[in-house]
Amino acid sequence: MGNFKVYIVILTWNGLEDTLTCLDSLSHISLPNGVTTQILVIDNGSDVDPCEAIHQRFAEVQTLRNTQNLGFAGGCNVGMRVAMAAGADAVLLLNNDTIVAPDFLAQLLSAQQTLAHPTLAAPLIYDMQQRNLVTFAGGKIDFGRGKFEHRIDIQTSGFLKKPDVSPQKTSEVLKTSEVSAHDYVTGCCMLIPRAVIERIGVLDASFFAYCEDVEYCLRARAQGIDCVLVASSHIWHNESASTRRGLSAGTHSPLKHYLLIRNQIWVIKKYAPRAAKLRYFGLHLPLRAAYYNIGFVLRGRWGKLRGFWRGVAHGFRAQPITNNL
Repeated sequence: MGNFKVYIVILTWNGLEDTLTCLDSLSHISLPNGVTTQILVIDNGSDVDPCEAIHQRFAEVQTLRNTQNLGFAGGCNVGMRVAMAAGADAVLLLNNDTIVAPDFLAQLLSAQQTLAHPTLAAPLIYDMQQRNLVTFAGGKIDFGRGKFEHRIDIQTSGFLKKPDVSPQKTSEVLKTSEVSAHDYVTGCCMLIPRAVIERIGVLDASFFAYCEDVEYCLRARAQGIDCVLVASSHIWHNESASTRRGLSAGTHSPLKHYLLIRNQIWVIKKYAPRAAKLRYFGLHLPLRAAYYNIGFVLRGRWGKLRGFWRGVAHGFRAQPITNNL
């Protein structure tokens, strides 16, 4: 692999310390011969501009500051467009609240190179606090139940029912299926070849946040592009660090409840088979609504109740899907 440039796009929003930790881990990565990287940090309208602090520690990192919060999808799209205009051969989307193994990118690139056609590739993801706990080993979609789930088992010839395999032991367990296809891979860390972006475009910015990676993968799979987990590649993730910040009750803000149900409905309306739609809208959505409503009312969480129902209402409205660069 020669003269191959990867743009690493990192989105940050009021998360300077996480971003600096992520950049520090990236400064120790090893790359195959001929591969170069350019890190681009997109600040998504943070309260305080982090760009100067980033440049003081990491002079080689490019930064770009949005004047407002464009959401995960919109913010990443800014970086993807910059990367494409600069001639990137691949774009790596990476959450700012992650740290990476030194060979994580080399493993992703090696896996993509061995496959016959372009793919979306993601690493095995571990929890930042419980360092041996797997939190993502591929994505599974159940349209009928409205579930877009992170698998936490590791696939070999069957499944290893043990989600706490250490990185050192993972390579011993995964001898024949280090690269495996899944329904989707997470936008937390997704390596996207240039050819894929040229074919299907960037993320759908109307999602703002949540499920945009699911929609992107479904769009890719409709074009014959596989979504693969590369289990020899490892990162660690402080999951939902930005969305949990400042919460006084529960793990989901009213905005997160709104986005999750709205975007889930959008994905199911667009991609689910007819039978699965009937099951979801006729059974599982009403059951979920009843469950959440009872919980919100009993706990007096009226903002979350409003957010959920606003998300349901907006989910049923027709929205444009923008795939163009």
